Amino acid sequence: MRLSDVTIRQLIKGYTAYKAPAKELRWNGRDEARLAVRPEALGPIEELRREVEQTEGPGKAQAECMHLGRQIKPRLVSDDEGLDIDWLTERKQTVLRDASVTWRWNIKANQTGSHRLVLSLTEYAYTRPEEEVPLPFPVSPFDGYVIHVNATRWQGLTDFLGNQWQMFMPVFLTLLTAIVIPLVVFWWKKRNRPGGPGGGSNRTPPNDGWL
Repeated sequence: MRLSDVTIRQLIKGYTAYKAPAKELRWNGRDEARLAVRPEALGPIEELRREVEQTEGPGKAQAECMHLGRQIKPRLVSDDEGLDIDWLTERKQTVLRDASVTWRWNIKANQTGSHRLVLSLTEYAYTRPEEEVPLPFPVSPFDGYVIHVNATRWQGLTDFLGNQWQMFMPVFLTLLTAIVIPLVVFWWKKRNRPGGPGGGSNRTPPNDGWL
């Protein structure tokens, strides 16, 4: 949808900076993603990039110039179920003219392999200030980001057994029937047969003097 000149004049020049999680994560590991926006008048773009990059985590921050609407709603998604994404801040926020606005997400690695992370933004302007009718338009300033998730040998083994236990159950029952149960029956019979460890006594009766 094309924006009118009136709507464009409502936008302000600004910057956005995004810090992705680490490109290498352990299976079941966690990291954080962060997005910040602020008007151009508050300082240079490099200052906002350094501000976001100084937050905890090994990821590198990227920064872009863009026009900012009155409100912004980012969307961070993975291309599969390998990454679990939790919001840590309010989803849709109003852009401030005197301070930065920040969004944060917690990223958890659920599956091994390579998983693509995509951030897109939807900005909200207004056709007329008095009507306050939102006019969303999508903005995608960042390319897809790939996270590689790996696991230790022990994690891989436990995950494999946990997912494949139904396949191994018939094998286990077959081994139990063919090997363990016959051994138990053999031991039980041997223990309780006459003369065996659990059977009757083999002692000779005492001689009381009678022939």
